Amino acid sequence: MRIAYLSSRPLGEKILEFLISEQKKKGKNYIDIVCIVTLKEGKLEKSGVDRWWDDKIPEIAKDNNIPIVSVNSVPKYKPDIIFSVFYFDIIPQKILKSVKKGATNLHFGYLPNAKYHDKRAQKTYRGRGILSFAILNDEKWQAVTFHYITEKVDLGPIIEYAWNRIGKKTTVWDLQKKSEEKAFKMFKKWLPKIVKAKKMVKTLPPGNGKYHYYSNNELLKLKRINKSLPKVEKDRIMRAFAFPGREPAYLKLKINNKTKKIYLRSNR
Repeated sequence: MRIAYLSSRPLGEKILEFLISEQKKKGKNYIDIVCIVTLKEGKLEKSGVDRWWDDKIPEIAKDNNIPIVSVNSVPKYKPDIIFSVFYFDIIPQKILKSVKKGATNLHFGYLPNAKYHDKRAQKTYRGRGILSFAILNDEKWQAVTFHYITEKVDLGPIIEYAWNRIGKKTTVWDLQKKSEEKAFKMFKKWLPKIVKAKKMVKTLPPGNGKYHYYSNNELLKLKRINKSLPKVEKDRIMRAFAFPGREPAYLKLKINNKTKKIYLRSNR
């Protein structure tokens, strides 16, 4: 199975290293990573948010002689499938249509494309900044969704969900690490089934509906804490932005006639 790998972030690196190890053990007749699309050195994510990780994908690609290409060049490498793991842009329709086994994605939120609604989630979570929104919305659970990519963003057929409990002390960083673990296990579980399938693997029943799409711009406005909020809500906001390498929640106060940000960090 020929793979085009579109990815960034630590989870993308971990899954890439796993795929390379599987290719070496089982041969290119099992899986063959034919090209990689990733962030260029020094470039911000598409959302404009700074990177918080040390990007190793270009180095891994170079060490294993895998070409790094633009997304529009992917069809030239004739992949059977596209694996997207924190890819930073919308994949063009012509690229999606060029692969017989489709394109999969790992999303750190509960996506809605199934006939039933899982009672563990109050809301559905398309878009970006999802882990923070789950805490801000006082969810008790957060899902990792393995799904196929379609023209409508985050609305493709669902392969499987995995769930993380959100407790009263859970921070967004806690959810990040737990979600990475669940996503990696789920990917390892499904890889042999995807390789064996002639086209797409069996998915959950499709559903219909309109759903809110969350954005980083929307999220950034929620970092500011109002002094009048109850303590429990202030704590929730602090936990929702407790992420190493990124700006935490803050108050704005006037000090010596100057408005200053006072950063607040969760001690959880």
